[in-house]
Amino acid sequence: KVFYPSGMTSAQVAKELQKQVSDVIGRGNGRLLSSEVVEDSQATEKTDSGYQQVTVRAVFQGSMPLVRQVLHQAYQARPLIFVDGLELYPLDKEGSGTNQDAKSEVLITTYWRGGTSNEKVD
Repeated sequence: KVFYPSGMTSAQVAKELQKQVSDVIGRGNGRLLSSEVVEDSQATEKTDSGYQQVTVRAVFQGSMPLVRQVLHQAYQARPLIFVDGLELYPLDKEGSGTNQDAKSEVLITTYWRGGTSNEKVD
């Protein structure tokens, strides 16, 4: 499946998206600092295809390999999710070697077929 099923609500899709991001961060020994659904007028408008956008902002702390893992997982995930933004803030670490820690903020978006639209999708 490329997109979330039409029977899900926006809140269910957002919760599932937050869980996916949280799981990846947890597996990479990172620390999720916050996760929230971005309420944006553009994000809630339907596209011409009948799909609606759901965006989650996650702030986490971890190593650079974890950041790469989050990005890699986002582009391999099904249903499809996309990274719309990424901000990195290196954390000072005494005697830091090759494994620099960072605080990261990522905007991740997915699409779902919601509402009561009876439009036909190609």
